[in-house]
Amino acid sequence: MDAATLSPLRAYFELRLSIADEIRTLWRVFKEGRDEGASDLCFELMAKLAGDRFIVAVTGQSQSGRSSLLNALIGRDLLPTGVPAGTSAITVVKYGPDDRLIVHRENCISPELEPVSALAEYVSEKGNPRNRKNVRTACVELRLPFLRYGVEFVDTPHLISSIEAGPAPSSNWRYECDALFFVTSVDDSMAGVEREFLQQNRPIVDKIFLC
Repeated sequence: MDAATLSPLRAYFELRLSIADEIRTLWRVFKEGRDEGASDLCFELMAKLAGDRFIVAVTGQSQSGRSSLLNALIGRDLLPTGVPAGTSAITVVKYGPDDRLIVHRENCISPELEPVSALAEYVSEKGNPRNRKNVRTACVELRLPFLRYGVEFVDTPHLISSIEAGPAPSSNWRYECDALFFVTSVDDSMAGVEREFLQQNRPIVDKIFLC
């Protein structure tokens, strides 16, 4: 991304710092007034702002173009396209000092380090059929300037499939994210499961952007 694109990101994070200062002042007021509910809420908001992260979840049905959208955003053909995603593996794209892939498996304490070129082996149906490798999260760290500002993309395939198959481990991302890119096909009218997803997520409709 060029300087013109990065400038609004800088302004956004400066605004976040300003808001954090205001919330900190409110926290002190509520704390002194023994309003535990309000002070706890302020504390949670401060913790979120201090995390310096802006999480963008990306969801949609299989073959909807989620990976193509993410590849276009990061400017690299990195995420596998044209093949079904892994059953329950979440892909996270975030900033890192070096390009690398960090694989977190279920019931494993230590993550595995791999080159980013190995991503398809963990998140595609071809490389990891029915998630036999028990991948919980595949985190791609890239040395990209705009990611340095705390922007993280999260590919969450189960936000859609969980409607039919029941709640999935990735379902909480819809509430933890700051924005949600909902990818749908322009060739066909919105499928019933997609309409149901939007209906079920009315509480966060202000976070959802159709792509």
